[in-house]
Amino acid sequence: MIPKPNDWVEAVPAYPAFHNLSRPVQWYLLFLVAAYVLSTRALAPGHPEVVAALIAIFAGAAVVQPVPRYVEGIMVPNVPLALIAALLWTPQEVLLGAGIGTFLGLALFRKSEIWHATLNGALSALPAAAAAATVGPVLPLGSVGGALIPFFAAALMATAVLVVAHSVLSACYLSVQSRRPFFHDWLHHLAQNPANQFIATPLAAILAAASASVPGEAVGVVLTAACALALPLARQELAYYHQSQEMLEEIVEAIVQVLDRVMPGAREHSERVSAIAVETGRRLGLSEQSLVTLRLAARLHDVGILTESNVAGETGPGATPGNRLIARIPNRM
Repeated sequence: MIPKPNDWVEAVPAYPAFHNLSRPVQWYLLFLVAAYVLSTRALAPGHPEVVAALIAIFAGAAVVQPVPRYVEGIMVPNVPLALIAALLWTPQEVLLGAGIGTFLGLALFRKSEIWHATLNGALSALPAAAAAATVGPVLPLGSVGGALIPFFAAALMATAVLVVAHSVLSACYLSVQSRRPFFHDWLHHLAQNPANQFIATPLAAILAAASASVPGEAVGVVLTAACALALPLARQELAYYHQSQEMLEEIVEAIVQVLDRVMPGAREHSERVSAIAVETGRRLGLSEQSLVTLRLAARLHDVGILTESNVAGETGPGATPGNRLIARIPNRM
């Protein structure tokens, strides 16, 4: 079953300028910047060439759109990329590469507001660096990947740290922005984050093990780049499907709104017909894609009746015998 995009997916989000943000949001952004700078100074320095490569990789990953791209303004993390970076590189290398790379990718290529690029850069870098610091004692640098079990164990640890840290920081931002309870936003963020990216978690562990078994840093950089760009590009077809389906949903909704203005009660009637049609199709064993098509077609079934009803001088969903028959059908068959 292909997941249906929800109303929290933003196709082309627009954000206000920094001076138009509320004071709590401004203070939280400054807190993230301070935490990022202090973490950079506290961690052991890494290799400059690795940092430069990771900056380029994360900048490219910010350009390639995942599915979905945003959850209430927060960019959905590229979980496989963050995992393989945490498994292969030091915490400071990950912190600098993910933070600066994501910032440059959003600010330069996506033309995002500076504060928005800074927010997502910090939310991308801090959890990934925390995951790298967690798995560092488990997988010390220079270890040979002869067995996959240590890498899978480290990947699970890194995934847990990454998800918890990212969800907490994101929920804090959402809570400050909307002034809702933190726990509410934390559960909402965890529920809305797509789980399909975690399917690639074993692949990240396998690539990290393969890189650790080969001396040198070039292989690790190449595999990190492949995990950053190849996997999102492979999901572009699904992204296009989601975008076209979302556009079709918007067109149908616009037609239903116009229909409801001309025929009061048409929305409730069309939704009821749609629910009955979908339940009937599910009982007949139709595929999920066919059910989506059936649901949209059922919502538009009154478009042709609209002209006939207007000509006859009748309006409303109960103007035809077919509509009155639908009204007698119980909610559950």
